[in-house]
Amino acid sequence: AFKEDEKGNGFYNSNDAHIKSDDIRWVHKTIDEFNEPIIIPPNAKKQITPQVIIDVVAEHFGISSADIVSKRRNSEFVLPRQICMYLCRELTTESLQNIGKALNKKDHTTVIHGIEKITDDMTKNEELKNKIGIIKKKLNCE
Repeated sequence: AFKEDEKGNGFYNSNDAHIKSDDIRWVHKTIDEFNEPIIIPPNAKKQITPQVIIDVVAEHFGISSADIVSKRRNSEFVLPRQICMYLCRELTTESLQNIGKALNKKDHTTVIHGIEKITDDMTKNEELKNKIGIIKKKLNCE
């Protein structure tokens, strides 16, 4: 606990250490500068990485990121995984090999298949196209 000195020039703590009012103002000013909120405008583009895509797709489908990168081939994981492949190719500059690595060492031919499958399915399936549109909005890239 601090007590103000008689002259109003500073404060003393319980150990009788004196702290000048100017120092306190400087500390408050510094804290205020560091506590300013970081405002990212809604139209600002985020740094889109494969991991960001994996996390957003996983959240959208109600599964974990670990499920997406797992070797499991259940349909509940395959579609989100292929959407990740598609979005990584469309929204990043990553190579097919790097997209495969981000998805737990999937071969680049598997990535090509996933991209082609989603591209083809989007032309026939409006619901899939809408899901991908929603995910893109969550990624703040549309």
